[in-house]
Amino acid sequence: MFVPMNIRKNQIPAAPELHRTMITAFKGADLYSSPTAIDLRRSPNCPNMVRSVPDKVRKRMGYFLHRTYDGRINGHYIYNGQEVIHAGTRLYVDGKEVTDALNDDRSCGFCFNDRLYLLDGANYVYLEGEHFGNVRDIAYVPRTVISKNPDGSGGVVLEGLNVLSDRWTESFYGTAEDSSYQLSFSGLSEEKVTVRIMEADGISWKELQEEGDFTVDRASGQVVFAEVPGASPVEGQDNVYITAARDLTAQREKVTRSDTCITYGEAGTGARVFVTGYEKYPNRDFWCGINDPTYFPDLNYSVLGQSNARIMGYSLLGDRLAAHKNDAEGTVYIRCGERVDSVTEQGVTVQNMEFRTGNVITGRGAVSRFSFASLGSEPLFLTGRGICALTASDLTGEKYEQNRSFYIDTALAKEENRNEAVATVYQDFYVLAYPSGRVYLLDGLQKSYHRDQPYSSYQYECFYWTGIFARCLWTEGDMLCFGDADGKVYHFYTDPADPASYNDCGVPIEGVWQTADLDGSLFYQAKTYRRFSVYLSSEGNTSIEAYYRKDSGAWQSMEDNSLEVRRFYFSNTNAALWDDGDHTDRIVSRRLLVRKAGSLTLRLMNTGYNEPFGLEALALEYTQAGNYKK
Repeated sequence: MFVPMNIRKNQIPAAPELHRTMITAFKGADLYSSPTAIDLRRSPNCPNMVRSVPDKVRKRMGYFLHRTYDGRINGHYIYNGQEVIHAGTRLYVDGKEVTDALNDDRSCGFCFNDRLYLLDGANYVYLEGEHFGNVRDIAYVPRTVISKNPDGSGGVVLEGLNVLSDRWTESFYGTAEDSSYQLSFSGLSEEKVTVRIMEADGISWKELQEEGDFTVDRASGQVVFAEVPGASPVEGQDNVYITAARDLTAQREKVTRSDTCITYGEAGTGARVFVTGYEKYPNRDFWCGINDPTYFPDLNYSVLGQSNARIMGYSLLGDRLAAHKNDAEGTVYIRCGERVDSVTEQGVTVQNMEFRTGNVITGRGAVSRFSFASLGSEPLFLTGRGICALTASDLTGEKYEQNRSFYIDTALAKEENRNEAVATVYQDFYVLAYPSGRVYLLDGLQKSYHRDQPYSSYQYECFYWTGIFARCLWTEGDMLCFGDADGKVYHFYTDPADPASYNDCGVPIEGVWQTADLDGSLFYQAKTYRRFSVYLSSEGNTSIEAYYRKDSGAWQSMEDNSLEVRRFYFSNTNAALWDDGDHTDRIVSRRLLVRKAGSLTLRLMNTGYNEPFGLEALALEYTQAGNYKK
């Protein structure tokens, strides 16, 4: 049969090639990059999400009210297994008020030799058992000079004056004829002078009383005995001990008005407490005597850098102590303790401790004195340009600063009241809370390198939470806790498998994971998106709301899509009706039709009360053909 040449067989066009975008790992937030430049594993908008295991995320757990106190929460401590709370001007031990004489400001403290010591910017106090008191009342009385002659000459300096106490002791090597003994200081206070004299047996001591056994010229600092004390019955051993007092209130404020402290020590040298924050000497810090927080010698201090730049806080670097200055100077001073023994002409060995400055790092100054915490072995602190770490170079061993919060630095820079930010380390996270109610987390288990931070060896993956107004932040075992400005103390839930963990005092938590702009394998071609699939973690009671945005336009719910992809549930909060007992991971797939799109952005949300929400994987199917035209 003849077939005309102009009559052709029907030609069926080939089906367009199906493409897929798969996201099988979820890292954290990226609040720095543009939506088109974000790694698909990160999100530009993911409030209240957190890493569950590396490469997977879930909604954070909520918190519940633990206790309410009278006054804003200024500090939290654990002492002898008891919870100690500084709220307003009061101190509570396991909810029982101990005193109302504290300063209403954030405090710092430490436990030492069965006592809890606190500094609140105005007082230096202690708690011992159930007894509360001022450290001045138990302060060590130093023996400042030994082997003095009665006329005040000679002698060996043994210990420095204790600025916490007005009292000090001097010992004299008595003579057979002298009845007048001259102290090192004039201008004594009205506090009673006490005297001990060695008895003739060379073993026992006799206590003498002022105005009966001796008189005191307080203006000149002279003690005159009614009877000559006599020469020492033991050759080479002092036989007259005089304890006097003078007003050291001004010097004492160097310690009592400090607001920052740290315990530092190394093998063989004992422990010391360093304090700083006195407003008259912002660039000085002071340290106590060996293993004794009640003794702060008057000469135990360092002057670090410019006088207009205060010391903000400390970091421990192995056997070294780093002191961080504020933004005005931006310097970190690295010191190491060294014991120095000296022998006097009389053959007396005197032990001293020197803290010499080694490396001096010029970098970024700390902006909050409450932001210092160590994630693993790495000290972290907040600066004006992000969260930084002190680390050691693998090549030189020199200490230097590195940025660790690149992905959230732009958000940190927008926060107000940065000097009020508080930090702690919770499990593998560095947690930083702002007065705005936003909390930022650095994930110690997930690190990456970013080309825009060539001087940092790596960056931590980051997350952020909302609705947490923490004035103080701490951990108790495996529990994250915080106190607010209204006197309330909250504890976070600890069991991620318990649905009851997912509310904030009865308020649902909104967890969101938004993708980057997904523009296919060829960004310049038009796409038709056909199917959306999500792989959810194994939770019995959960729900998901899915939204999409075409070409950075308005957000649309998948309910409104022409294929009626609706909000879908795997179970209702009424488990008796919906929970079938199957808690395996859930894969949900829905048809989707979005035509002529250059890119598509997805937003997945969970706002359910007591509903866990975790992401394992995400996929989109699409075709692309022809150049995209806006």
